[in-house]
Amino acid sequence: VGRGKCGVLTSLRKKYGDSLHGDLREKLGARFNYMLHHNLPHAADEYYKDRKEALFRIYAYHPGVECVPGTADDMDDKMFLLDPAVPSALQGSEEGTKSSERDCKAVSLPICGNDLDARHAPGLWKRIPQPCSLPDWMTEKDFDFYVSEYTRNGFHGGLQWYNVLDLNWELTRELSGKRVQQPSLFISGDEDMVIYAHGGAKAVESKLREQCASLQNVVFLEGCGHWIQQEKAKEVNDEIISFLNKQDRCQLSCRTVKSRL
Repeated sequence: VGRGKCGVLTSLRKKYGDSLHGDLREKLGARFNYMLHHNLPHAADEYYKDRKEALFRIYAYHPGVECVPGTADDMDDKMFLLDPAVPSALQGSEEGTKSSERDCKAVSLPICGNDLDARHAPGLWKRIPQPCSLPDWMTEKDFDFYVSEYTRNGFHGGLQWYNVLDLNWELTRELSGKRVQQPSLFISGDEDMVIYAHGGAKAVESKLREQCASLQNVVFLEGCGHWIQQEKAKEVNDEIISFLNKQDRCQLSCRTVKSRL
């Protein structure tokens, strides 16, 4: 929520290190962020390779669920895997960079040159543990359908949303300094990883109240992850219907909306 002084990706590159356009040293020092990772070359292909396991972890995991111990493949917060041929003390140094480029042919995941991409960077699903089972709200039949659709269509379409974050910022310059004026409602799960990534529930609510002039309610559903419409469908519908019933329907229906197209 809110429009910063630069696009989202530009802001994240400053915060986490430039894993997209930096030189080798910058990339080796960059920390993981899922939005930046989704902009790396081959990101969609890497998700596709292990699509069933990737989708299982993404749909089934949130911090409150029971997981199989030791199943997060990579807990390092670095974006890219470190070269095992280079001592960790040398990573990012001039000597380490030269050593990495010299020894890259000897390791299974080389980090030589400036061609680092998603093949060298574990995706989000590899950084979270494997839940013990599907959640109650998703059947095996539903899950198999999701897997078949991603098998048919791939992940490129979904990841395009992240690819155009800065472009969207460029195309909405007229929104600089503006607050959301419409009556608004925010609903999320209290164990949603996106909420965790943005500082937790209190930080998110504070930002919402800063940017939304008519924020009428903020709801965090207890024990709920990212997929709130499926996890707690009744509670979500009740909150939305309650919110709509409180609005001045005449004012809403009579408001003229000018198309931007």
